[in-house]
Amino acid sequence: MTFWCPCVTYGRLTELSGTGLLGSGKDSCLINGCAWYWITELFGSVGSGVLGMITRGRIEEKYNLRRTSPGKSFCLHCCCPCVGLVQEYKAVEELQPRYEAAMSQPQPAVAYVAPTMEVAHQSVPGV
Repeated sequence: MTFWCPCVTYGRLTELSGTGLLGSGKDSCLINGCAWYWITELFGSVGSGVLGMITRGRIEEKYNLRRTSPGKSFCLHCCCPCVGLVQEYKAVEELQPRYEAAMSQPQPAVAYVAPTMEVAHQSVPGV
């Protein structure tokens, strides 16, 4: 599927991960897929590289993954956009259920206690 129509994979990836072009997390598969198609049509592999670099960075940030250098992401998406899209889609497909489960659990309340300074009373020799 990705080889013949990568815009569909990109749209599904951004919809599943909530890392769309608008950054709202509510972008649809159709909007992102069409945007990917037109950007890559107008700018070619450079457009694919830029979109891939941005999307990969957002995915790594959202799921707290080790950051890939932007240059590597750009080169991967310029030269082999299908490979990059499939890698990201498989990672998101695996991580999304765990992310949703962790986010649905109630977070414990954290009380902030201001640090206190205790002043030590020392005798000063010769006073």
